[in-house]
Amino acid sequence: MMQYKGYVGEVEVDDEAHVIFGTLVGIRHIVTFEGETVEEARKAFHDSVDDYLALCAERGTEPEKPFSGKFMVRVSPELHRDAVYMARRHDMSLNKFVERALNVATATTATVPRVAPAAEPERSYATGPKAKAKAGGKKAVSVDAERVTASGQIPARASKAKAGKVKRPSG
Repeated sequence: MMQYKGYVGEVEVDDEAHVIFGTLVGIRHIVTFEGETVEEARKAFHDSVDDYLALCAERGTEPEKPFSGKFMVRVSPELHRDAVYMARRHDMSLNKFVERALNVATATTATVPRVAPAAEPERSYATGPKAKAKAGGKKAVSVDAERVTASGQIPARASKAKAGKVKRPSG
């Protein structure tokens, strides 16, 4: 994981392509980055975050804020009841009880499996040879929301470019 300006990048290695690539997590837009070394990937991550923020400013839209600290959890009525009783027994709110339970669970978990986001992404901001080919050879961004929506998964890697910066679609 990489962090920059409040954004988190999830990193993977493609041994066959000899690249380190990743995506921003916690937002609906798909913003990618890539490099051949850790330093290149880190710089590409920083560049992608900066480009995402600049694109939002240019469009006059608020950039998505990752991890607001608020989320809805659905549990069985019995678990809900038991959690409320346990929180009262320890003289704390349900929110504080759940926060402590999550702290314990995340502190003792070595790795967390990758889970597809519940919210549908708006666009895929991927650059590189594959994205260029999909755009008919133009310097454009591939809008890949259909593939993400249809499969329910974020594509593992959108391109093999050195840095998958956020770019505005042309035309």
